Amino acid sequence: MTLNIGSLYNSFSGHAFKSKDFFDNGIPLIRIGDINNSKVEFSNSTVYLPSHFQEKYEKFLVKKGDVLIGLSGASLGKFGIYDKKEVALINQRILVLRETSDLRSSTDYLSYYLNILQEAIKYRAVGGAQPNISPSKILKFEIKHPLEDQLKIVAHLNKIQDLIEKRTQTIQLFDGYIRSVFLEMFGDPYLNEIGYPRKKLKEIVKKDKIITYGIVQAGPHVDNGIPYIKSGNIKNGAITIEKLNKTSSEIALKYERSRCFTGDLIMSIRATVGAVAILPEELNGANLTQGTARLSLNNDTVGNIFMYSLLSTRGAKAIINKYVKGSTFKEISLTKLRELEFPIPSRSDQAIFERLYLKFADLKSKYIIQVEKLNILFQSSLQNAFSEDAQIDENEIFDSLIQNLSTRELKEGNRLEHLVNWINKENCKFKTFEQYDEAWNKLRELVNDGSIEQYLDDDTIKLKLAK
Repeated sequence: MTLNIGSLYNSFSGHAFKSKDFFDNGIPLIRIGDINNSKVEFSNSTVYLPSHFQEKYEKFLVKKGDVLIGLSGASLGKFGIYDKKEVALINQRILVLRETSDLRSSTDYLSYYLNILQEAIKYRAVGGAQPNISPSKILKFEIKHPLEDQLKIVAHLNKIQDLIEKRTQTIQLFDGYIRSVFLEMFGDPYLNEIGYPRKKLKEIVKKDKIITYGIVQAGPHVDNGIPYIKSGNIKNGAITIEKLNKTSSEIALKYERSRCFTGDLIMSIRATVGAVAILPEELNGANLTQGTARLSLNNDTVGNIFMYSLLSTRGAKAIINKYVKGSTFKEISLTKLRELEFPIPSRSDQAIFERLYLKFADLKSKYIIQVEKLNILFQSSLQNAFSEDAQIDENEIFDSLIQNLSTRELKEGNRLEHLVNWINKENCKFKTFEQYDEAWNKLRELVNDGSIEQYLDDDTIKLKLAK
């Protein structure tokens, strides 16, 4: 029998608390802005209500494990799980779903299901500029899986999420390690305790490549035009390629002096002053706007990897911030930028660091690719769980899954075939010895239980699926 959300969960909506009751401490009030990335996170913008409201508005208290859903506006369908023990109240235009005492449905399952339901929620909403949906419409959405199947779906999706989180944490560890190695080798550039000679930025760029900015008026976007980089495109040490606007080649040619080439450092000089990235090969020939500056370094004096790492330190940002003007609209002038001085070690010392950086950058890129593939698998698995027509091809990301699959799970679908084929290949697809060893350990178990057989092929032992 098909059931709906309303029959499997207890539910209630929030209360219209008045702003005159907001305080800096007390009981936190969960508003839609506190729900992000499927979680409830308190921040500086969180408001609080008097402590006695806990009894007065007891029916609007949330509990750990509750699922919260936005009912109106830009946050329509936005959801999150409340995972805190802390007592909190819920604001208006938020629906709360809570597991029943007989636990006939899983809130973890529901949170995954809501990823799929978001578009359906928006479709059923009414209103133009301020769309909204009634709680009753959400409660009517069907839930087709019994609890046993729900738990299997949750376990599978949690496993992929866990892999994604572990890979992401490893990427962050790579970044932290490189930063610590830089500081250990060269020290804080602001303090310069090692005493390296200081050089101005204008002294370490190529003589024919002055520090400059680019396009003043880019004109309308041109699909096949020349991309240009704004300060907002530089984030987390990289350039957001997919969000770049493009201008016509005629306009770009007017600003030929500020064209950028592979390896140039691109720095934000407005708003996020000091944010820096190395121009990748795919953006060779891109241009700049007035909010960014190009540093084409003289590589005989300084390498782009070393300088990027230096400019990314807190010490370098402190040097830059001394000359930043404005409070709400921050900016550093090109004149000041050219005069900034930084400690520059010998090119041979830089080269030692750069070799280590490239080694870890290569490892990091492999993990980034794995995360991208795992995200694709997660979305495929999500669709598969709630759609009878969706299919999952795990072949490309199987090496990322092998460490977390049990021998029982390996027997499901085509996984044994993937594993045998990969082990039999001369050029094994596993990226690390750890993954290879893990695969062999599980293969031994599968050979012992008769799932896989060994055979000779031209004096070479190979594996095949048991008949």
